[in-house]
Amino acid sequence: MAAFEFDPSKKVGTYSTGNKQKLSIIAALSSSPRLLLCDEPSTGLDPVMGAVFREEVKRLRDRGAAVLLSSHTMGEVEAVCDHVLIINRGVVVDDGSVDDLKHLRASRITVRFSGGTPDLGAVPTARVIEASRNHVVVDMVGSQTELFDALRDCVVESVVTKAPSLKEQLSKPAIRGQTS
Repeated sequence: MAAFEFDPSKKVGTYSTGNKQKLSIIAALSSSPRLLLCDEPSTGLDPVMGAVFREEVKRLRDRGAAVLLSSHTMGEVEAVCDHVLIINRGVVVDDGSVDDLKHLRASRITVRFSGGTPDLGAVPTARVIEASRNHVVVDMVGSQTELFDALRDCVVESVVTKAPSLKEQLSKPAIRGQTS
């Protein structure tokens, strides 16, 4: 487990949250388990250690172990999982391969504009989250061209794009035109 760059010379009580998490991961992986259960395993890890964790899990999986990963981070899920089961408030809301669930890879786009109010009804892959006279927030899958076509009569002042959390995506109805 040298890849985790862990310093065992310190007392456990002095470790940061990330180092305590690394210690738990090292302990879990050290016996080459046939079944690994992980609940939010990258919480507290820096991005480099998160990548090391994902590589170690892939190695374990490639040796034939089963890995059950509970995570709210779709990037982590995509990196290590073959099959995904999404549970919201105790109810299975989606199930399939990572490719089957590509509709969850939406972009949240906030556009501030002046001028006319756009008609976003003609944008089938946009789910309007919030709208007012001078801004709109939408979740989109795929090309953003139709969104900007709908905004062509507006003066666009700013555009901010980010990936919405899995919780945000599951709390809204499916994007029109998308199937699960």
